Amino acid sequence: MTHPEIPKLAWRLFGASLVVYSLFAFERLIEPSPHFHFTDLAHSFLDGRLDTDTPRVRWDDSKHSEDLRDAVRRATTDANGNPTGWNDWASYYRIQLRETGEWVTGVWPWKNQEGRKNEFHTLNGVIRFVDRDEDVARTCGENQRSRCLEKVYQISFPPFPAIAFLPGAWIWGYDFNDVVFTVVLAAANVSLMFLWLCLLATRGYSNATLESRLWLSAAFGFGTAVFFSSVRGEVWFTAQIMGCTLHLLYLLAGLDGRFPLRAGLALACGFATRTPLVFAAAYIGLEILAPSGSSVRWRSRVGRVFQFGLPCLGVGLTLLWMNWVRWENPTEFGHTYLAEGTRASIRDYGLFHPHFLERNIRVVLAGLPTFVQEAPYLRFSKHGIGLFIGSPFLLWAFSIHSWNRQRYVLSAAALVVLLPALFYQNTGWEQYAYRFSIDALPLWIGALSIGISRTSRLLKGAIVFSMLVQGFGAVIFGRFETFF
Repeated sequence: MTHPEIPKLAWRLFGASLVVYSLFAFERLIEPSPHFHFTDLAHSFLDGRLDTDTPRVRWDDSKHSEDLRDAVRRATTDANGNPTGWNDWASYYRIQLRETGEWVTGVWPWKNQEGRKNEFHTLNGVIRFVDRDEDVARTCGENQRSRCLEKVYQISFPPFPAIAFLPGAWIWGYDFNDVVFTVVLAAANVSLMFLWLCLLATRGYSNATLESRLWLSAAFGFGTAVFFSSVRGEVWFTAQIMGCTLHLLYLLAGLDGRFPLRAGLALACGFATRTPLVFAAAYIGLEILAPSGSSVRWRSRVGRVFQFGLPCLGVGLTLLWMNWVRWENPTEFGHTYLAEGTRASIRDYGLFHPHFLERNIRVVLAGLPTFVQEAPYLRFSKHGIGLFIGSPFLLWAFSIHSWNRQRYVLSAAALVVLLPALFYQNTGWEQYAYRFSIDALPLWIGALSIGISRTSRLLKGAIVFSMLVQGFGAVIFGRFETFF
C-alpha cells in the first residue's frame, strides 16, 4: 500500500462515492429517517437506562419535546400521512399475580388463540397459565384499583451504533440525521474496500492490477446490496453499513495477524453492531494460528490470540450482561419478543431453524422480479432479488484460477459468516437485494481479487450490469411502492 497514488485514489473514491450516494439519497438527507431505534437507544443511554418509553408517546403529546414528537410522527405515518404501527420494537409484560403477589415478566405468545391464549411464557423460560382479567392483581395505579400490568419496551438491535450516535443525540436530540451519518460511512466503505484490496496486493496475495482494484471497489459500493442500503438511513440498513465499516477495519488490521489488538477492537465493535460478524473471527484465527510459512513462533501466536481476544471478550461479556439485564437471558438480544413474542415463525421455530433453510436458499439464489401487464410492468418481491441476479460479478469469486492459501482462508471465512443467515427466521424482508450478504462482502470480494489479475471485458460487463440493477433499486426502494 506504499504506492504514492493509492492514498490520493482512496480520497477521490470517498469524494466520488459521497456525491453519488448523496444524489441517490436526495430528499432523505433533509431529515432523519422514520425508524430511529438507534437514536432512541442513545437517548436511553444518556438517561442511564436500557429500556424506552418511546412507543407510548403520541406525536401531539405536549409533555414531550418537539423533536421526539416529530420522530414519532415520522415513524407512525406513511408517505401519504396515513397512520401506521410501530416497526420492530420488542416488548414484554411485567405483571403481579393476584394470588401470590409475585411479580413476573414475560409474554402471551398466542394472544387471543383459543385454548392457548392464557399461556404466559416468562423471560426465564417458565410456562404459566395466567388470565389477564382474573389472575392479575388490581392494586396498582393512583387509585390502587388498576391492573398491575406494565408493558416494557426494549430495542432489540445490538447497541454499538447507538453508542456511535451518542454525540449526535446529545447535540441534536431526536433530530440527529442518521441518513447523513449512513451516507458518509458508506462512502468511507468504498475507500476502505479499495485499501483492503491494495493491501492484499502489497502483501503479495493478489496480482490484481490497480485498475482491477478500482473496478472491484466500485462494484462493491454500487453493484451490490450495499447501494440501496447506503442511501436509506433507518436502523436495519445503518447497522449493515456500519458493520461493513468495522469489518473492513478488522481485515485491514488482521491480515497476517499483524495488529491483533486493533483487529480485536474492530471486530468486537462489529459484532456489537451486526451479530453475524462474530463468525468473522474465523479469519484471524486462521491468520494467527496457521500463518503462511513457519517463521512465527507459537509463543508469539498465543500472544497475538490474547491481544485479539481481549477486546472481544470484554465487549462480548458486556453484551451478555446487557441481554441478561433486559431479557433475563444472556444470549437473547430481543428479536424473540418482537410484536410481544407473537410472531408465528419465531414463536413456533425460534430465531434459527432448518425449517427456514429452503425459503432462504430460494430467496438467495432464485429471487426474480416478475413482468405484469399493467404499469409499471415490473414487480419485485420485498424478499429481494437473488444474490447472483443482482450482483452477477460475484460469481468470479468461484473461478478456478489463482487459488492460494489466503484465498482459501477468505472464502472459508465468508462461508462461515453467511451460513447462519440461511437458517435465520428472516430473509432480510423488506429489501431490494439480499442485504445479509453485506456481512460477508469484504471477505468475498477480497477472495475475488486474488482470483483475477486484470478485469476482463466480461467481468466489466457483469459489474456494469450489477451497477444498473442495484442503482435502479436504490432509486425505487422505499419510494415507488407500485414496483413491489
